Order: sequence, then C-alpha cells, then structure tokens
Amino acid sequence: MADYTWKSILNQLVVKHEHLTQEQSEWYVDELMDGNADAAAVGAVLATQQQLGLTADEVAGAAHAMVEHALPLPLSGETTDLVGTGGHCSCRGSQDRQARQPRRIQQVRCCRLPRSARTSA
Repeated sequence: MADYTWKSILNQLVVKHEHLTQEQSEWYVDELMDGNADAAAVGAVLATQQQLGLTADEVAGAAHAMVEHALPLPLSGETTDLVGTGGHCSCRGSQDRQARQPRRIQQVRCCRLPRSARTSA
C-alpha cells in the first residue's frame, strides 16, 4: 500500500473534491480502526464523503479493512442468525416472506434496546 497521510486524504476529498481510491479508503479505515485517527480529520472525511456520495471503490476498500480487523468467533453446535440489516424492521414484512423462513428459526421482532443495554461488556 502506498504511503498515505491524513493530509493527503483530506486534500483529495476536501480541497480537490475527488473520491478516494479503493486503496486510499482501505488505508483510511485501517487507520481509524487502529486508533490512529484524529477526531477532527475523521469528521472532515465523513462529512465530505457524505456530500460527495460514496463510490463502489470507497465502500470496497472500507469493507476490506474491516474484514482484516475482524476477529474469529469460534462456536460449536447449532447456531441461529437473528441479526437483520437493522433500521427497516423487515420482520414486519408480508406473510409470503414469513412463510419462506425456515421453520426452526423463531421470528424476532424488531426493537430498540435501551441505551443502558447497548454498552459493551
């Protein structure tokens, strides 16, 4: 990966109004997840990306960096995925969609957790 700096990323986005490449986006998210990011710089990058809109390369670079930081979750036995995409409460969909769901997975209603329950352990 080329040598990027926060200054070069901000210059490209804020001054030149140009999108990041996939490699730049990966560097940015990697730095963010490593804790090497200045809050003001992150805010400027995110605000500018919101204005410009994200490209497929920017999303792909960010996703690759996040996958590289992911930790394995060793599990044994049967598991059930009960996490949706969030926000849209798709569990309130049509009966047709519910009928296609596997029988052994229980329907989970969308809800918002109280703030106190959202804190990490």
